[in-house]
Amino acid sequence: MKPRELERLIKAEGWIEAPDLGKGSHRVYRHPARPGIITIPWHARDIPRGTTHNILKQAGLKQAGFKG
Repeated sequence: MKPRELERLIKAEGWIEAPDLGKGSHRVYRHPARPGIITIPWHARDIPRGTTHNILKQAGLKQAGFKG
């Protein structure tokens, strides 16, 4: 999954980019109602399946039907 696709998914769930926390090739997101942060590696290539799974899990998104 490309970083932009993953960003679209978490933004649809209310996560907001926190530019003050991101560094270099990583973007960090916060949720106004949920604890914690999510970091997405921002590269041209696909994010590995395991990394994508963990990011979605941190975001509280279900994995039903997801094929990374």
